[in-house]
Amino acid sequence: MRISVDRKSEYYKSNCVGLKPYLNGKYVRGCVEADDINGWVRKYRFDNDGNYVMAKFQDYILEEIVYGIVELRKENEEKE
Repeated sequence: MRISVDRKSEYYKSNCVGLKPYLNGKYVRGCVEADDINGWVRKYRFDNDGNYVMAKFQDYILEEIVYGIVELRKENEEKE
């Protein structure tokens, strides 16, 4: 399944707020879009201090795509 919180995406789903993305078993902070079938997550970039990385001379946060085993879990769902 592919989900997105980006309103410009054709995969935008307003009801995906309760889902948490995990990549290779670790929670992904700042997820914008995720695809658990093709194994990638588009997310905001963070610096070593955990702050958003802003584009130089621009007014937006940089993004990156990371690849691996993606799981979309409900917030209260625990891994067995």
